[in-house]
Amino acid sequence: MEGETFSQYPSGLNTSNRHLFGESLGATKAVTDSLNPLSEVSEVLPVSVAEKQVYASPMIAAHLTGNNKNDETTNTETTLRLFPHRSYKGQKITGWSNNTLSDMNSIKVQNGELVIAKSGFYYIYAQTYFRNTDDEGKVKQLVQHIYKITSYRDPLELMKNVKTTCWSKSAEYGLHSIYQGGVFKLNENDRLFVTVSHRNMLDMDEKATFFGAFLVF
Repeated sequence: MEGETFSQYPSGLNTSNRHLFGESLGATKAVTDSLNPLSEVSEVLPVSVAEKQVYASPMIAAHLTGNNKNDETTNTETTLRLFPHRSYKGQKITGWSNNTLSDMNSIKVQNGELVIAKSGFYYIYAQTYFRNTDDEGKVKQLVQHIYKITSYRDPLELMKNVKTTCWSKSAEYGLHSIYQGGVFKLNENDRLFVTVSHRNMLDMDEKATFFGAFLVF
């Protein structure tokens, strides 16, 4: 329209279409704001999406490592004497070290056991490292068990891994490791622990013998 220029109005709007944009700069600004989706979001939410901070939930996990300085075990006979209603196979490892960055507020450690504080599905894993101390080179069957303690009378075996070994007399080092892991449903106050056969051959090196669990969902 004659006499009107785009430079007179913000964003180059031609106000000849007064039925759409209004008759004043104030009306034009109001319409422009109404077309901005962020302005609508800011009216609904107390904090805009750009300003909202999202924090990840802390990971529920624990990772215990071997400790040769705190090397302890509990054998089956001791367990039967202290807890006649509970038995398991092998010798329980209790000399774990928990000086890691794990969130130990969510999974406690008591007597070599992981105590679950929140119900859910957990990935449970353990590795044990065996060193041959027998010069005769006899065949041995190494076994690792992972047990769960619930309100049930006896511990429940979750996993078992077996390795049959035959060390050579001439071998400079006789080393074997056993690893196993899996996902299991755990409830609050369930307890987990590891047992092994041939406890006298277990090497509690922190990089080779470890035990842990973390919440999957």
